[in-house]
Amino acid sequence: MKESVPLEIKYAGPDVDDGSMSISDVVPALQGLASAYGKIAAEENLQVKHNIRVTGVRKGSFEILLEVCATPEAIDNAVLIGSLAFGAGISARLVIEKLVAVIKLTKHVNKNNFNTKVEGTDNITVTNSENVTISFPLSVYQIYTSGLIKSDIAKIAEPLDPNKIDSATIKVDSQEEVITFADKSLFETVNVEVTKTQRMNLKGWLNSLTKSTNRGYFNLKDGSRVTYSLAVEQPESLYQFFIHKGPVEIDCEAHLDENLKPILLDVYGITPLQSDLGLPEGE
Repeated sequence: MKESVPLEIKYAGPDVDDGSMSISDVVPALQGLASAYGKIAAEENLQVKHNIRVTGVRKGSFEILLEVCATPEAIDNAVLIGSLAFGAGISARLVIEKLVAVIKLTKHVNKNNFNTKVEGTDNITVTNSENVTISFPLSVYQIYTSGLIKSDIAKIAEPLDPNKIDSATIKVDSQEEVITFADKSLFETVNVEVTKTQRMNLKGWLNSLTKSTNRGYFNLKDGSRVTYSLAVEQPESLYQFFIHKGPVEIDCEAHLDENLKPILLDVYGITPLQSDLGLPEGE
């Protein structure tokens, strides 16, 4: 048995008003959404299997359907729930509602000092620096303070750019929360470099270039996005390759974090490739 729970993630702004959005923006954002959902579901020790599936796209937004599939453990507990599909849908909504609440709490605190007061066994009030008080479930507060899904929400907010993509909205039923570009920095995480690789070649996609800093984003084959820096003495010599809309191979050194994931690429050379990475030409 299964029940579908409608979940909407909507981006708004001039760059998406025509109903389209760059794959290099969409993929990391959806990965962040799925990762955040999975972490909260694990914290809740849910006895059902949840899959997030993209079912449609409409002008200015991407609608995502959350499909809930029962596991054998959930079947064993069905008598306690009363209805397996109903119980699975309830748990799915609770996970999404907690994700939305963590975003709301992050914006409420706004990186400033705050005071808390526990109410009963399940709730806590959070008073921010402007003396505004909001009540949250204690579990939401714990997810917020642990930073469990901060990096995942950062991926959802990553596409936001002034005068291009202004906001991202996550909505389930009547509950929703909006992340604007002004909120984006609230979810940024700091990666600490622990080592650097020798020169190597990586395949992926050049996503952007800021000429004032000679930096931008490079999308790897797994969909992750990494900051790169043109490390040659004359970075202008590499500008020509940004006309190429297909995949490229870069000669680079990779700075790695404690999980040995790249956080910065020093680029020394760029070679255009044919569209052989399984992604559409132009993205």
